[in-house]
Amino acid sequence: MRNKEGTKSTNAATIVGVVLVIILIAVIVGIIFYMRRSIVRPIELLNQSIQQVAAGDLSTEDVAVRSKDEIGTLSTAFNAQWRFRRAL
Repeated sequence: MRNKEGTKSTNAATIVGVVLVIILIAVIVGIIFYMRRSIVRPIELLNQSIQQVAAGDLSTEDVAVRSKDEIGTLSTAFNAQWRFRRAL
């Protein structure tokens, strides 16, 4: 009897552990997608525009500013500089 109860407890603990690991993995994947969307992608878009300007592409359009954080501030500054340069 004690053996069966111990086995049931062990099985229950294993199931809880597996469920927690699955939840943790799902949360980590969600964080990665969020970071990719909100941090990495805007930097990639800004970098593409900077590379186009550096190559002399005068048809480069303003970078879309979607946030008011550091990346948004940097994008706004790039847009202002690029507008000034086009006006020359």
